[in-house]
Amino acid sequence: MTMGRLQSGFFGMTVRRAVYDYLRAVGLILFILLAVAWTIDLARHFPSLRAAAMSREDTLLGLLAPYLLHRGADIVARLLPMACLFGVLLAEIMRRRRLESVILEAAGFSTLRKLAALLWLALILGTLQGMLESRWRPAAVFAQIESGFGNYAGRYRREWQRTPVWFVGDARAVKAEVRRTDDPELRNLLIFEGIREPRLTRVLSAARGFPLQKPLHWRLEDIQIWNVDAEGSPPTAVASMEMQLDLIPEQISYYGIQEFNIPSPTLGALATRLDAPNAAAIQTAVWRRQTAWLLPGAFALLAAAMAQLVFEGRQLMVPRLIVLAGLGYVAVVSVKVMWALGELGTLPAPAAVLLPVLVAVLLAVGLSRRRI
Repeated sequence: MTMGRLQSGFFGMTVRRAVYDYLRAVGLILFILLAVAWTIDLARHFPSLRAAAMSREDTLLGLLAPYLLHRGADIVARLLPMACLFGVLLAEIMRRRRLESVILEAAGFSTLRKLAALLWLALILGTLQGMLESRWRPAAVFAQIESGFGNYAGRYRREWQRTPVWFVGDARAVKAEVRRTDDPELRNLLIFEGIREPRLTRVLSAARGFPLQKPLHWRLEDIQIWNVDAEGSPPTAVASMEMQLDLIPEQISYYGIQEFNIPSPTLGALATRLDAPNAAAIQTAVWRRQTAWLLPGAFALLAAAMAQLVFEGRQLMVPRLIVLAGLGYVAVVSVKVMWALGELGTLPAPAAVLLPVLVAVLLAVGLSRRRI
């Protein structure tokens, strides 16, 4: 293939028009889904936004605009694969109704030329999906937390968590209250040493604990130490001491926050803690961000394959369209199901993340071969 033919195949007017059609249709579907999600969300949170605007003597638009922007980043990250599926399906149906695809086939366009527009779409929207998952969505979530509005503000409030939690390592188990802020702190600690031994070796209580610059080292204050071997002896009181715990500050600062909402640098630090109880969820979140760019292209390819089967001549077969659209919807939903299995540790993180993409591509290939 000459350079001119290659450029025509990937940059020609026909390809540019198809990419424009795809982007317009995906944008339309995404706007509809976003508008519905915004409406449902505002039905719950609009009264609190209006009350806050009145109490702060601020305009309602001044609070509403950033809130919708932040919620939009979260919603688009969730719904973009679905918009790619139904948007490309809609675009292909409209192109067939205008006989564009029939004319291209009659003109002898190769399969590579037909796929060129989908490849461009996958590149554009895959980049968008990757940025949403790795940067914009976590930033939007924490912006909502800071604003105090919305579901995330209530669930992930950066404050003391009153219910004590457990952290179990190789040699110690720690029970403490945690302060989920950028300056993490532990309070009312109980530390049990020798948990892998036939019996405990020592039990400590501390009023407070603070992380030190030295990795895995913490400063404890107002300490009581019970030596298990010296039964009946009173505890030893210590004002403060440095102690190594199997904890990093990020485990406290982001305790209880869903892993896929955590900023990427922090997620990378948490991924080093293979002994953490949520290690499977952390690894799944890391793999999600590394492979997010694959999702739009996989479902766009599936939609293009489905569109070839919904016509008999020039007649649109509505029952067949409904069946195929339902099949595509199940494929999109299966992505979240597989992610959940990965977060629970039922499946390895690579399999949980890549299997739905592989199934979508194989399904697209199977439908295309059936049409041929």
